[in-house]
Amino acid sequence: MATSPTITDPTVVETDEGVELKRPLSINIQPILESVAGKLTDDEIDQWFVGFARANEGRGFYLEMTAEGELTVHPMVNMDSGNAEVEAVTDNMSTSPMNSPIPEERIGEFQSLIDVVARLRAPGGCPWDAEQTHESLKRNLLEECYETLEAIDEGEPQELAEELGDILVQVAFHADIAREAGEFDIADVLTAINRKLIRAAPPRLRRWRRV
Repeated sequence: MATSPTITDPTVVETDEGVELKRPLSINIQPILESVAGKLTDDEIDQWFVGFARANEGRGFYLEMTAEGELTVHPMVNMDSGNAEVEAVTDNMSTSPMNSPIPEERIGEFQSLIDVVARLRAPGGCPWDAEQTHESLKRNLLEECYETLEAIDEGEPQELAEELGDILVQVAFHADIAREAGEFDIADVLTAINRKLIRAAPPRLRRWRRV
């Protein structure tokens, strides 16, 4: 079975159905592969669809892994609940996005948070999460900031850690919403803040950057 942790689809994927995916999408598939290891025969793996569908103006795609470990992009059109292709994917295997748990050894990784949010917002995930927008989440972000301030005032480290995590969730949600809209993604967020910190850094840190 393939062990490559990440695949990235081409900038543009054209199929017979005319599906074009113009934005690169990095998908961490290692948790999904681990969740089915030892549970399927080689023949079943040949029919097992790895990954999740992403809506793209009413269309989407899924990834198929063959017994040889090759990953192929396939179109999925008319992504409504009654679509036969969608039903085939969800009925064939237990791979609604949240049925692939994050391994315990990865639970503290930042990428795991990004993966979980993406799965929650993917088809088959959480309907409420999927319909959120930048505007609808404004109140949530404000509330989490206030709760973080309260945790600081109360001097409870564990509570502060949890509240900071809630703020990170808001960041991940906004980044995922923006990625779907082709605006920016979490890498752009991290790039911007790292560059800002380095520009404002004292000389010692700037020397470290050059090293």
